[in-house]
Amino acid sequence: MMGPVSSPPPSPAMSIVYLLTTTPFPAYEVYSEPDVLYLHLLFGLKDKKIARIDTSFASMALTAGKCLEEKWEQLVDDIRVGRIDPKLNIDENIRWKLVKNYMKPDPERANELEKEFKKGFDGIFKRIWPNLKVIICATSGTFSMYVEKLEQSYARGCAFFSAFYGATEALCGVNLLPEARPERYTVVFNSAFFEYIPVANSGEDQPKTLFMEEVKLGEEYELVVTTLNALYRFRFGDVVKVVDFVEQAPVVELQYRVGQLLNVHGEKTSENALLSAVCKAVKEWPGVSLKDYCCAESVLLFGSNKESESTVPYYIVFIELEGDLSSLKLTDKQAELIDVYLRAETYPYESFRRKGAIGPIRLHIVKPNTFEEFRNYIINNSGASANQLKIPRALRRMDYLDFMLGKIL
Repeated sequence: MMGPVSSPPPSPAMSIVYLLTTTPFPAYEVYSEPDVLYLHLLFGLKDKKIARIDTSFASMALTAGKCLEEKWEQLVDDIRVGRIDPKLNIDENIRWKLVKNYMKPDPERANELEKEFKKGFDGIFKRIWPNLKVIICATSGTFSMYVEKLEQSYARGCAFFSAFYGATEALCGVNLLPEARPERYTVVFNSAFFEYIPVANSGEDQPKTLFMEEVKLGEEYELVVTTLNALYRFRFGDVVKVVDFVEQAPVVELQYRVGQLLNVHGEKTSENALLSAVCKAVKEWPGVSLKDYCCAESVLLFGSNKESESTVPYYIVFIELEGDLSSLKLTDKQAELIDVYLRAETYPYESFRRKGAIGPIRLHIVKPNTFEEFRNYIINNSGASANQLKIPRALRRMDYLDFMLGKIL
């Protein structure tokens, strides 16, 4: 089964990919994300022999699990009678092709699925697909929190593998060490032309770049990519750390996205450091678990009617939780845990906090489903592709901050 991915238009080469997936070709002509996700699940459920799930990001696998939990009855009914939910917004010609060629009634499989769904959804992937061995998706960086949630729920007992590192424009690296954590990628130097900006110079408009043979073990670099046809050279936006070499090819670990650093006083706090602090703190809060998070720098409030009275800059952290929120009452000490753990994660932040140059974190718990609504808001207001969208962890736009401020419990 393949989840939403970005891909080129239909071609002879892509037809091979379609043969390897449970979703038939006509379904890839549906462009509404909720509708195509339903179709991926529908045709995936019909096939008991699925051995792997492919999707772009771990967050998409979690979304698929939630969709399965919410819509399993309709999916089972469709499989039982051989139809596609009439409420889906699908072109009638596409619907006709799918039903005519791929949707024979299968009451036996429908009964199998119904029996498993009625048992609950813990470990459901392995129960409805007994041959499932691995979920292939991006798992590094902040996607690790979605992997953790999947391992504790729908995908209990499944292995995860982040096979590739790249984007639509270029394949940057392949993972030759599936069990390594954090994930490591060997740069594929013949898929594009790569240059490396030392991270100390990444703030410059026209920094000097280094070639593959010039990078050093243990150093961090911002990637620059030139596509194979040499028509497009651009700063990729990722900072990577060189951790090894395979022959002359660097082996890298993803550190953070440029622009996702928190930096109110020169401290340069990475999204990984903040994620670690948030996860550790939430684990000590009773009866809840982390669903999602983002943050902003207080300077974004400057000049607005929401401007803080504080003259010292600080971080604003928004957290969505799962669990019993009705009885959640954090003590001051519990609410301060993110700040405590972040100070332990990064010395520059600790130093500036101790000196009073940075104020304590302002924490806000937001309403359920805030981040799903935020994702839709970004898609509707930015033209971003649903298949490629990554939730920004550091908010840089006032309308994004306003959105979050409007969702506080």
